[in-house]
Amino acid sequence: MTDPATAQLRVHSITHGSRANGPGVASILHLQGCSIRCPGCFNQQTWDHSRGNLRSVQNVLDELDSAPHDLIAISGGEPLEQAEPLLLLVERLYQLQLAKGVLLYTGTTADERQAIPQWPLIRGCVDLTVAGRYVRDQALTPVRGLLASSNQQYIFGGHGRIRESDLKGRPSVEVVVGSDGMTVMGFPSSNMLREMRTA
Repeated sequence: MTDPATAQLRVHSITHGSRANGPGVASILHLQGCSIRCPGCFNQQTWDHSRGNLRSVQNVLDELDSAPHDLIAISGGEPLEQAEPLLLLVERLYQLQLAKGVLLYTGTTADERQAIPQWPLIRGCVDLTVAGRYVRDQALTPVRGLLASSNQQYIFGGHGRIRESDLKGRPSVEVVVGSDGMTVMGFPSSNMLREMRTA
């Protein structure tokens, strides 16, 4: 079995205290690197595979465990492009019960996921996967739950810790200000992003 102290993930950022990425308060792990590169994506800074920081899975677990939260959400970039260390991470999260639920965002299609050997095991450790590319022409304004475009879908795990009814009534956009600057999370519209950049 791979050692969490030596297995590495390429990480863009970890942000605590989010209320826009699922039910309750979430810690968000943004992984670095994405080959899908959806037009209109507002996380373009996570695309470049050479950026971010290599961190051990154990180091990431320790930081995720350092702040109170109800949920851990894993986004990108494209998390499934790091499927092997991602599997180790979600297995440990599930075993250690570091959160009431684990959520995964992926832009992959069903066929793409089935081609990833680790996917069935990843899915088994995750409570909810938000799956599918962001398609600008099918954008939902306002968003519907955690779905940003109408082609996306929910894949619920069998643990029952997150239900679709839990995803209602949360803010669709939030701004978190920390020591390293300002982070916009959630599902801002193109107009909102333009206005924020202007401001």
